[in-house]
Amino acid sequence: RIACASRRVGTVELPRGPPMTGGATNYWTCAYLAVGVMITYFERNGFAVAMTVASDLHSYPQYVKGNVMSLFFVTYASTHLAGGALARRYGGLLVLRRMTACWLAFSLVCPFSTETLPLLRLCRLGIGLSQGLIFPSVHTLLSQMTTPSTRGHVVSVCISAIYLGSAVSTVTSPAIVSNYGPAAQTTAAALCAAAWLALSPLVSWPDEEVRVLSLASSARAGGGGGGACSWAADVPWLAMATHPAVLVMMFASFSFHVVAFFVMHWTPTFVTHVLGEELRQSTAVQVAKRGRGALAKM
Repeated sequence: RIACASRRVGTVELPRGPPMTGGATNYWTCAYLAVGVMITYFERNGFAVAMTVASDLHSYPQYVKGNVMSLFFVTYASTHLAGGALARRYGGLLVLRRMTACWLAFSLVCPFSTETLPLLRLCRLGIGLSQGLIFPSVHTLLSQMTTPSTRGHVVSVCISAIYLGSAVSTVTSPAIVSNYGPAAQTTAAALCAAAWLALSPLVSWPDEEVRVLSLASSARAGGGGGGACSWAADVPWLAMATHPAVLVMMFASFSFHVVAFFVMHWTPTFVTHVLGEELRQSTAVQVAKRGRGALAKM
């Protein structure tokens, strides 16, 4: 019987996933990826601030603002599976670089005037698609650069960059938007991504030959059937996806992210319309005090 961890073909035992390029975890490259994750959430959280100010300047109805902000998640949520397949087929690094270039380009042309709302919607769809493909490529690279004993710790550090990027955006975006306009925030995020991308050639990445050899081995193990991955065939996908423990984890993750994204995108509106604070003058202490008073009146 074929084990889930490996597949034996003749006298050759093939690993389930792509082999590591070295014997130790590449912490510097993992830290570089964490910074990239932080920048994506700097853009994502900062756009809510920019859109809140733009909607006040141009008198957008609340439903228009909500529609524009939600379009990001339409493509973002629907491209993760495709992102994983593309990262394995073409390499996580290729997908990561190209999709980062795509979302920073969309951010540079992101307009906020009333006449260009269709273009703004298109940009948000494009940014959601690009960033939806980025995260599977990041996880693909992490799996190639970490040992099994350090993988969980490194992935946790990279995921924590999500909250660091949101925190940095919460502190800096109101000042950027208030002083230079809504478009300045998306431009700042794009420039950060461009600087991050420019440093990519200086980082040590997994060898491309390893990915190609891994795909070739999987194709041979699958009998040459169009590059089918033997390790993927060994995984009981249906049983795993319908297992109660997996369903609970999926539900918990989905619920958390829905609530987190809702709070993240509508907090600027709450600060300006409910608390009556200007975003530029809203420090964390002031917002906490006003929020406590608002809750006390409920």
